[in-house]
Amino acid sequence: MALQSNIITDISSATKIPVKVLNSISTKEVLCIGSAIHDAIEAKEDVALLNIGIGTLSVNIADGQCKFIPSQELKSTIKKCINNKIDPLEETLEQEIIDKLLKTYEEVF
Repeated sequence: MALQSNIITDISSATKIPVKVLNSISTKEVLCIGSAIHDAIEAKEDVALLNIGIGTLSVNIADGQCKFIPSQELKSTIKKCINNKIDPLEETLEQEIIDKLLKTYEEVF
């Protein structure tokens, strides 16, 4: 069985950007991907390679098949999660709290 996560809500929680705004951005991203595929068709390319931030989306123009190639940062995070059994989001948030507490301490003393 696979655990399904909603990354949009996770990003919203981590950044305080409302889900509605993130969904709107996702909608615009889909339109931009479509536009890039259209450009590849017009250029008579066989494949459209699209940098989507966390990796590259490869779209075969002939059959619409898609492949996702994760960025080096995403690959590294995935390996770190699997090998070390850590939650990178939790780890990052904890470090941010520690940094804020230390900064406050330094300002007081």
